[in-house]
Amino acid sequence: MEVIYLNDDEKTLENLLRMVSGLPLLPLDSCEMVDSVLHAAENYEMPGAMSIVRLAITTLPFTDYSLHMYGVCCRYGWEPEAKLFASRTLHYNLYDEAHRESLEKMSTSALLNLLTVHRQRRELLRQRLDDPPFVSGQPAANSTYQFQLRSLEKELETQKEKTRSLEIQKHATRGVNKVVLDFSELEDTISCNICSHVMLVPYILPGCGHTFCQKCLCEWFDTTLRNFLVTHPHYNPNNPMPGLTNLAAYILNNPAFANHPGLVNQLPAQPQYTCPECRASVKTRPVENFAMKHFVRLSVEAKDGHPPPTPARHRGSPWDGFFPQ
Repeated sequence: MEVIYLNDDEKTLENLLRMVSGLPLLPLDSCEMVDSVLHAAENYEMPGAMSIVRLAITTLPFTDYSLHMYGVCCRYGWEPEAKLFASRTLHYNLYDEAHRESLEKMSTSALLNLLTVHRQRRELLRQRLDDPPFVSGQPAANSTYQFQLRSLEKELETQKEKTRSLEIQKHATRGVNKVVLDFSELEDTISCNICSHVMLVPYILPGCGHTFCQKCLCEWFDTTLRNFLVTHPHYNPNNPMPGLTNLAAYILNNPAFANHPGLVNQLPAQPQYTCPECRASVKTRPVENFAMKHFVRLSVEAKDGHPPPTPARHRGSPWDGFFPQ
């Protein structure tokens, strides 16, 4: 059976496959999950899955992330949903530094449309303030309203300046959207949780999905194997199931023995390998995480100005002594 390696994580693929197969859906409980499912659906050309996400985001509790979801809807051309989330941002202070990242990810047209919605709300507020019964004719009240209007106008001018600045930056990059990240912000993601070094040869555990560098995983499994050999000195890693062929032949000739409660005692003991982080059982060989490997090399090259050295390749698999073929 041919193994197909994909760049998407296990939960994203499970969500996607459930959508296209008619199985009950897993909850889309975060913006990151929505982004990853949409990206995968677009990458694999699955418009049906994208339509399901489009319907789901308007019913899920994403009120606190309306700015982010507005950008998502604009990116995929979902105009009704974009208008809905834009209206939910009217209580936001768009000049708050906390919203900078979401605003910078938007296209210029999406950002200008959002500013228009906020400006129209301010103009409506101005009109309402000028209409009875809000204006009482008292000088003190009128001066308060005038001060509020001046503040709103000043905020609008500030936002226009920021928009022009973003347009200039986008023109300077010839329309190419670029995301600039500080290497220190990426270091925790691309570093091994065991040795804290950058993972130049990352391997992912198929069961739990955690990723570690090859060297640390080998040392971790080797420690488990050495402890196991203390109590099972006759265990041979290259022949972990001696006599299994004869036992299988006996079961084929005597099918009733397959249900015998003592059958499990006939199987030789095996080392119990686990994940170094979550302690989940590891039954199969780790798989080289090529997506993480490529991302690590790009990050290190951007930081140092040159690509990292290519690690030496050893003959055979590093997992032969732990998970025989």
